[in-house]
Amino acid sequence: GGPRQAAAATTATTTVATTTATTTTATTTTTTPPAAPVALPAAALPAAAAAPASPALQLGQPRAAMRASPFISSSDSHASVTQLFTAYDQQNRSKWPAGGVCLLMRTFARDFNLLQYFWRAEQLFWPQNIGEKVLVLDKGEEMYAGVVPEGWSVYFESFPDQVDGRHGMQWSNFYAEKYCPQDEFIAISDADAIFSMKVTPDLMFDPTGKPYVWGSRTFQPALWRSSTRWVLKMANDAEEINGMVTLPVTYQRSFFPRIREHLTRLHNATSFDSFMTAYMRAGVSLFSQFVIMATYCWHTPEEKAAVHFRIAEVDPPLMRIANHMPYNPPVTSELRGDKRSPNFEKAMQQVIITGICASVPHTLFPVCQPSTQDPEYWWIYDSGGLKWTFLAEHRDTVRKQHFEPLVAAITQIDKDWTGLKRKR
Repeated sequence: GGPRQAAAATTATTTVATTTATTTTATTTTTTPPAAPVALPAAALPAAAAAPASPALQLGQPRAAMRASPFISSSDSHASVTQLFTAYDQQNRSKWPAGGVCLLMRTFARDFNLLQYFWRAEQLFWPQNIGEKVLVLDKGEEMYAGVVPEGWSVYFESFPDQVDGRHGMQWSNFYAEKYCPQDEFIAISDADAIFSMKVTPDLMFDPTGKPYVWGSRTFQPALWRSSTRWVLKMANDAEEINGMVTLPVTYQRSFFPRIREHLTRLHNATSFDSFMTAYMRAGVSLFSQFVIMATYCWHTPEEKAAVHFRIAEVDPPLMRIANHMPYNPPVTSELRGDKRSPNFEKAMQQVIITGICASVPHTLFPVCQPSTQDPEYWWIYDSGGLKWTFLAEHRDTVRKQHFEPLVAAITQIDKDWTGLKRKR
């Protein structure tokens, strides 16, 4: 069971592929996808790939406004933020895992109003030279391929029997390596979480190269307990780790087939898809794939040894590289249920601007004030429902250890760029 490639098409910028949850006919599906999406001539793209006239897809105005801002546009005297960050990423590629990091997003077409800001932040803050970038949508949403930015591969999939959209998105994440077949690590994000600062390897990996897995022992203890215990067949007193406290969530590519195999065997299912169908039939409460992954990893010694857990109640804090917008400032509680509100989108823009100002010398851009950027959403989750226990004594040190060398490097890059331009 699991996603299987049926057809693929590519242009010079965006790869499009279709997958299904189950084999229907031998002529349209294969048992496993190839190592990479199959390239076909551009003419193979469906005629409906052009963006439909939908309010959710009016990406031009926000993007044009961002391009016209003093951050994105280069000036006569200084490099643009995009140029500065690109040069920084080129200089620091060796600090990332040599095997690469794939950025994976599973969402639905209805979230395209959020994706325009996710993509703007991703293009600014996420290194463009460390791995693939993959978007997975529902089968039947192929028409939206035409609005996906350059550099993203796009897949379309259907769900197993009786699995609804909410659970289907989580089911899909268990098959992450099917969509990211090349990179050693996979970072899974969500449409309503946008990068809030320049992403550097020290925020995602420890000095030995293990990915940080964030967790909490006490946050939302009752929300996922019954489903996690049902899925993992845990004793009532077994410790649960809430791994859904930051995004993206990062594991090695090889982790995903192992946890699928474990759950399939644990429930005596014929396939992971059959396990998911059984879960739906059992009527268990909603589960979180990230709580299940973190808890399984915590209780499995060989999996635990491959990651670096950072538990909020006992470990020094890390800064969150992305803000899960519905759960943190600057989104207010009344906006949580209205992701399509102009004020929600304004809050996303504010997060991007704050992240830029924290990552560059304020003297380069008049919009940035000479003050310390330290928003709460770098440190808290669920509007303060989860905080690092030892945040107060470590906050300034952790922030300075990250941003001082980053800003110094960006300053030097700008000086080099300015010097070259003057020579010309």
